[in-house]
Amino acid sequence: IMDSLTHQTFELQAFTFASNKTDLSAQARKDLDRLVLFLKENKETRIEIAAHTDNKGEENYNMELSTRRAEEVSSYLKKQGIDSERLVARGYGETQERVPNSSEANREKNRRVEFRIVEAGK
Repeated sequence: IMDSLTHQTFELQAFTFASNKTDLSAQARKDLDRLVLFLKENKETRIEIAAHTDNKGEENYNMELSTRRAEEVSSYLKKQGIDSERLVARGYGETQERVPNSSEANREKNRRVEFRIVEAGK
């Protein structure tokens, strides 16, 4: 079953960022704690932490902001005991919008983190 998870993408629905912020909310930490449990149960699984932004601001700045967001999530997971070798933090800026950035509600949906299983455990 784990092999079928390789390259799948998961998004925690409540996991978004405030505009121009990298801080993890209490809800985000709660969601990440569920991910920690999954990773501790599946010790061979490696994930990519893919962070995204909305289209406000300069494209280069958004790329850097999304990278900082991914690193913030990675840092939290490492503090919970997940080996850094199992984590790849990558920012995508505004290049992979989930919905059009046509309203504040949509921009919030684009300020998100996705988790991609890049190697499933045995």
